[in-house]
Amino acid sequence: MGIGLQHLILKENNNQTSLTLSVGLNSISLSVYDLPSGELIKFDKSNFNNPLSIDNMLSELKDILSNNELDLKKFENIKLLQQNNLSIIVPNDLYSEKQKRTYLKYNTQIRDDDFIAVDNLNNLKIKNIYIPYININNYLVDIFKNIEYFHYDTELLKKLYGIRRNEVFFVHVDNRQIKIIVFENDKLIFFNSYEIDNTTDIIYYVLLVLKEKKFNVNKTEIIYINDYEYDDLSNISDKFFGNHKILNQNYVGDFLHS
Repeated sequence: MGIGLQHLILKENNNQTSLTLSVGLNSISLSVYDLPSGELIKFDKSNFNNPLSIDNMLSELKDILSNNELDLKKFENIKLLQQNNLSIIVPNDLYSEKQKRTYLKYNTQIRDDDFIAVDNLNNLKIKNIYIPYININNYLVDIFKNIEYFHYDTELLKKLYGIRRNEVFFVHVDNRQIKIIVFENDKLIFFNSYEIDNTTDIIYYVLLVLKEKKFNVNKTEIIYINDYEYDDLSNISDKFFGNHKILNQNYVGDFLHS
């Protein structure tokens, strides 16, 4: 069952458009861009009360494509972002192609027949190793023939790296999950995901990471990126943190799709 449905049509579609789909167990979104300007012209997102099964995720993706009545043949570029926790970040200097399956075993259960993908983040000198949803890939390839796909975290880290300063503490807030990303001196020094149910959980994990990294609670700027609204997050944060803000308060669509 979908909750928090968001549907925006910002201007009429044309023939020079790209489509980005973000697919995960907790939410599915669709974004259409005007290629000449890069402007977001359509956005649709469904959040779910309970995590989907992989089969149900495909069914929900079909529904969101159907409900938006898109002429799928008109899109020049198709990008798929895969959201899951079946991934691990490895520094380039520690990475070996032959060991990519071994790396994943530290973070998740994998089967011998699981396909493993690798995204390169050259500026950060790291690789994101993950298991993609092959059923989603196959379905979209049948429709579009050619698609680009990446892990959602890959695109998130790229965008955050582009707007970082010397020391930045980001908290990406989404349905049922947060990601905490910390940069220091142009390097990624911390990245982790946490399952959450409410605002109290968010505060708990932010405090936990601040303590672990020995950051000053009153001086460190906490930058929230809210792709899902939790009750009174800003006001409750006032009680615990000396410096915090919401980065995408006036954005249209999700942070990555704005």
